[in-house]
Amino acid sequence: MLKFVSKANIAATAVIAILTATSPGMAEHAAAEGKSVNLVRNGSAPKIDGVLDDPAWKEAAHFNDFHQVDPVYHGEPTERTEVYVLFDDDALYIGVHAFDSEPDKIRATQLAQNKSIRADDMIQVILDPFLNRRTGYSFFINPNGIRREGLYEKPYQMNRDWTGIWYGDARIVEDGWTAEIKIPFKTINFDTSLDEWGFSVSRKIKRKEERVSWTSHNRQSDPSSAGVISGINGVDQGLGLDIIPSVALKGDYRNDTDDFGFEAVPSMDIFYKLTPSFTTVLTLNTDFSATDVDDRVVDLSRFSVFFPEKRGFFLQDSDIFAFSNIEENGLPFFSRKIGLSEDGEAVDIRAGLKATGRIGRWNLGILDVLQGEQPGVDQSNLLVARASANISKESNAGFILTSGDPQSDSDNMLVGTDVTWRNTSLVGNKALEATAWYQMTETDGLDGDNQAIGASIGLFAKTGFASNFSYRHIEDNFNPALGFVNRTGIDQFSLWSLYTIRPHGSLIRYVRPSFFFEDVTSTDDELLTRFRSIQPFEIETQAGDKVRLRIKRIKERLRYDYEISDGVVIPTGSYVFNRQELWFETTTSRLVSATGTISIGDFFGGHQTALAADVQWRANRHLFLAAGLDHKDVKLPGGDFISRVASLRADVAINSKWAVLSLVQYDNFSDTASLNSRLRWTPEPGKEVFLVVNYGADIDEEGTVRSRETELVLKMSHTFRF
Repeated sequence: MLKFVSKANIAATAVIAILTATSPGMAEHAAAEGKSVNLVRNGSAPKIDGVLDDPAWKEAAHFNDFHQVDPVYHGEPTERTEVYVLFDDDALYIGVHAFDSEPDKIRATQLAQNKSIRADDMIQVILDPFLNRRTGYSFFINPNGIRREGLYEKPYQMNRDWTGIWYGDARIVEDGWTAEIKIPFKTINFDTSLDEWGFSVSRKIKRKEERVSWTSHNRQSDPSSAGVISGINGVDQGLGLDIIPSVALKGDYRNDTDDFGFEAVPSMDIFYKLTPSFTTVLTLNTDFSATDVDDRVVDLSRFSVFFPEKRGFFLQDSDIFAFSNIEENGLPFFSRKIGLSEDGEAVDIRAGLKATGRIGRWNLGILDVLQGEQPGVDQSNLLVARASANISKESNAGFILTSGDPQSDSDNMLVGTDVTWRNTSLVGNKALEATAWYQMTETDGLDGDNQAIGASIGLFAKTGFASNFSYRHIEDNFNPALGFVNRTGIDQFSLWSLYTIRPHGSLIRYVRPSFFFEDVTSTDDELLTRFRSIQPFEIETQAGDKVRLRIKRIKERLRYDYEISDGVVIPTGSYVFNRQELWFETTTSRLVSATGTISIGDFFGGHQTALAADVQWRANRHLFLAAGLDHKDVKLPGGDFISRVASLRADVAINSKWAVLSLVQYDNFSDTASLNSRLRWTPEPGKEVFLVVNYGADIDEEGTVRSRETELVLKMSHTFRF
């Protein structure tokens, strides 16, 4: 324990020094250049058709004082943007006229709803209904009226998989393009005692790679830099009740047994707002058959791969459950552990209850799930409770508790606490952040060595110097059964620094040299991994093309033999290898774009050549094709092998309501191929019909394809709002 404390003191002392160096008053954020606009209630709601011809817009609050975020920070925008904002009893309305001197060059290639619009011109609306400058909602729309949304889990971190019911339409006109957005108050949580909300609007002009915004800080537009809209009061959320019944008709055929199964799976989600700022969700017999499939990965490391959450029930108010700045190893709560077996097979969720919201400065969340039985594991009850309090203008502290193990019958519990201090006004146009956290688990059969602790301190900036130091200590028996941990019994120190140079000129947007150092040792001080990466440059052109070079030196200590491929074993021992990596990305404003990585060098006493590429063709707004390949050629003293993952994606959008989204994937480690194809009809937000085809096949050494399983799913859901 003394050794544990001494190591933790290294990071904790640095964090405490930062925390005590600034008084709470100094940490207060100057609100986004003091920009604000007062709204007036309007009794006549505009029709959401993308045309700004409704009389209501003439009475709306109006602003046009935008500035460039990129390429010239606070430069004059090259095109004018006019924004109109109003509200009525039911919703907030935003109208935008994005003027453009060359309307024939406006980028509008995406026509499938809820798909990425990063290759297009777009408008972004940021909404912080609690004015806490930490969290909020983001709504995007492109000139085709295609909508995307996101949930800010931190000021600088958005979960783009979150979805909510809102309305929007847009169209290209002779002097640019126009958009109308309606955000129902039933869709969002807010504090009725506040008549001021955080608010901002940004615009991207894709062909110029230009971003403009009403407010920003450190070349970013997010809740921490939002302006203010005021005057919102007396709005109506109705009963605050959403009932979402759905039914999935599933047919499954297995070729190896000639078995055919058919079942109808009804399910229901019920959302009820106890108050405008606090929501409860009940899910019954939850079905995720229409959820996006994961990208296939062949991972040659010794550690578990982290896959992001994509299921709607768990994404709702996911920002409440965010813990410190942990993204992977040591995460106390990882919702993908629920409803999936250890092998990644779906496990029934019989029922789930979630209650999330904000009361005063407190952010509260509780999740209780009844998971069905699976082979070797009984039905289980899984509980997560999270609470955090906002401190001053930008900081917070909280705790978390989890109980239950979704993948075994053992009892498991975790408790943890975290604190984050953030200041965006102390060091010029930069963000200074320090974190500290502690966790402890209790697991049947594991006694002692069950703690984890971490701390970090960083200075973040889009121009000039930025750096971050972090420390993490995870003991051997630390076991967050509802979290994610893939490496235990370690002390991990990491440091990265970079310097962003923005030359004046028409060719180069920035040049960014950097380095990253990391040491991972066992808790008894044996060096396990030493990673050094020098990046002589990363360059982005004004057109949006990027290229970077990294030179890596890695030292690895294997404490056991590791079978990396069938029959190929890396023996216990110490290894030192040097690698070089070249990465590039071309701008998505072109008809064809690509990303690629070439990595060559030593690899555990041998050699590895790794090639990864993804080529995208946006033929027009109706057709998108992408082909990906991840190829690794490995030559080791114990044998040679090749790993290969290939994918082909095809999105066909008939219009903004009908689309066919297909993904074919293959890897040579499992020698299997899969097809996931979804016909999606979205007549309006909150109503969806999916026809899903899942097909799996085995491929032998001669290339013969043998069908293994075919699944057909018809799923329908409808949201009733009261």
